[in-house]
Amino acid sequence: MTNLLPPNSTSLERRLAAACSEHADLDADVVVRVTRVDAAPAEFLPYLAWEASVDRWSDAWADATKRKIIKDAFYVHKRKGTIGSLRRVVEPFGYLLRVVEWFQEDPPGPRATFRLDIGVNEQGITDEVYAELERLIFETKPLSRHMTGLSITILVQARYYMACAAYLGDTVTVYPPAPQDIEIKSRNGMAGASHTIDTLTVSMQ
Repeated sequence: MTNLLPPNSTSLERRLAAACSEHADLDADVVVRVTRVDAAPAEFLPYLAWEASVDRWSDAWADATKRKIIKDAFYVHKRKGTIGSLRRVVEPFGYLLRVVEWFQEDPPGPRATFRLDIGVNEQGITDEVYAELERLIFETKPLSRHMTGLSITILVQARYYMACAAYLGDTVTVYPPAPQDIEIKSRNGMAGASHTIDTLTVSMQ
């Protein structure tokens, strides 16, 4: 077996080179596939989570939740301490997050405080998931902010039928016909004539 290791390589490095040389003909597409979050098999997801430095991980989560958390890890680390990162932490579990800060209260609450309203699906939420959400929120929230409340609401979806009908009527009162002036329009013309007669008498003298 030939390799490019230097003469002073350690025993671990030589063993790694020997182990890798046995898989030198491995298809490169397989390596690419297992490093993509959406295409990787489920058993590779914990290693991708470790690579992305995911703060919290549980094998009991659904595969879709695991993949979403891995893909959001960079965003969460880049924007830790913002409302956007709080939403990214909660949304992979299928929940909706509403953040109400102290200045949005009426009247305003204590300075530098906030409360959260989390909407869950019809299946509700278990004590384990609640504790996990609480840990994730405390790890992601701004250090200068203090959470004063965490409300859980259940969102129920159902069909809602509506119908309407219209009933219309008119009241018509008929009175006897009333006489009205009759207007006649016509053209008026004027004409004149002159008839003159002279009588001439002739006498014999």
